[in-house]
Amino acid sequence: MSSAQGAERVAVVTPLAGTKRARRPLPGWKAVLVREDTYTRLQEIRQTTVDPHFDLHDLTEAAIRVGMEFGAEAIVKRARAERKRRSPS
Repeated sequence: MSSAQGAERVAVVTPLAGTKRARRPLPGWKAVLVREDTYTRLQEIRQTTVDPHFDLHDLTEAAIRVGMEFGAEAIVKRARAERKRRSPS
């Protein structure tokens, strides 16, 4: 498979210490790669929150924790289904 065939667009979600500073994760946080469409959906959710306004890292953390509440089996099942959906037949 060539890199053009298997390449997916990904976005890096990194909790920022501040908008004017260099992009460094907050203490105790790690950067996460997400597909671009997932990043866009999280941005859309963020834009709808006004009171309180949530940062993207807050929403990403919440989304991951909601997924984890379903358990490891559900996470692996979804990952398997997503991989199968994306792979060429």
